[in-house]
Amino acid sequence: VEEMGLPRQDNFALQLEQRLRNVSDLEFVRSDNYVLLKELLASAELSVALREAGFQTVTLPGNKANSSRKVKWIQGGPLGPVDSAIESFVQEVVKATIRDGKQLFEYYGDTGSGSWIR
Repeated sequence: VEEMGLPRQDNFALQLEQRLRNVSDLEFVRSDNYVLLKELLASAELSVALREAGFQTVTLPGNKANSSRKVKWIQGGPLGPVDSAIESFVQEVVKATIRDGKQLFEYYGDTGSGSWIR
């Protein structure tokens, strides 16, 4: 098992925190402000952060420009599952990112509707 370097996690956490401040352009945002992880990871800002952390870019199925909330949900949520290595990395970032004694991010793992984060 490869050791996750703190600089890699720290850089990703910083980018994740900044991206979560403005999610108005995302389609899958729940009323409790959780955002669908796959859609968030496919954003331009986090695509760069993922590549810098050594992962491939997350892509969304189909043409997002033509999508609507009536999209057919598939295994892993409306956009499909997130790669397990990326999902594990995000979980480690969530666990490791503490500010003022509290976790900065809240993560809700996939139970058939995709993973969510805020």
